[in-house]
Amino acid sequence: MFLIGLVVLLFASSGHAMIWNWSFSTEAGTFTTDGTGTPGWYNVSDFSVTSTGMGATIGSWSGSQYAASGYSTETPYKFQWDGSAVVKWDSAGSNSFDWLVFKDLAQPYYYFFGWETGNFNTVDQAAYYYEYGSVSQPSYHVDVDQGGVVPIPGAILLFAPGLAGLIAVRRRLKV
Repeated sequence: MFLIGLVVLLFASSGHAMIWNWSFSTEAGTFTTDGTGTPGWYNVSDFSVTSTGMGATIGSWSGSQYAASGYSTETPYKFQWDGSAVVKWDSAGSNSFDWLVFKDLAQPYYYFFGWETGNFNTVDQAAYYYEYGSVSQPSYHVDVDQGGVVPIPGAILLFAPGLAGLIAVRRRLKV
């Protein structure tokens, strides 16, 4: 019984989501990905805007204020982290550019990560892009940093039975 409880507890603690903070110019928000913060590829499962000076919608992809698509980019979205910075953005779709594009569903604006003025791939640039504008719109240096690792809800649900099993074993051993 103790061994089963320990295995469930260890399995439960392995499921995590990583929160990443991003910011450029007057814009800021988060990405939610898989993983734990070590160098490698991270699959983006959510995107949010938490503050804006450009008048964007405060909200998220999961909250249905944004769509993870636009300009021939499609999910899955992911990025590569080298331990200190994003070194590559990657999206599916027919667009050959390495951009992550998030469309504001309330207004004709997009967030572009990996985009530089003039339609260039530049991993450390991002822009708040007006749908009816030109490619001369400004791009800005984007900062992305690790916000923290959080257990995913399924892991929390598995953690409870594992902990209960360990408590039951401890009580039985005391008797």
